[in-house]
Amino acid sequence: MAYNRKQRLNDNIKAIETAFILDREQRTPTARERLLLERYCGFGGLKCILNPARELADAVHWAKSDLELFAPTVELHRLIRENSKNESEYKQLMDSLKQSVL
Repeated sequence: MAYNRKQRLNDNIKAIETAFILDREQRTPTARERLLLERYCGFGGLKCILNPARELADAVHWAKSDLELFAPTVELHRLIRENSKNESEYKQLMDSLKQSVL
């Protein structure tokens, strides 16, 4: 099976979203949620998450080959920002993800 960057990024986003839900609700995952969590594969090969991705104007700084990943990357940043207590925690979580790329 070929490496599909967009699918991997989307799988990771779903897994992170599920983890936030489980943490917020203080419960264990259902069988379906466990499957979503198992699809998390890290961000190696997805350097796009290092790029700015807060608004549409940021896309001009992206490589043409990465543009298909812009919208999911914006979604990743939004998800983490909305589930962070403050800007400091958001930066800490993003730094953690970025370390998995490097």
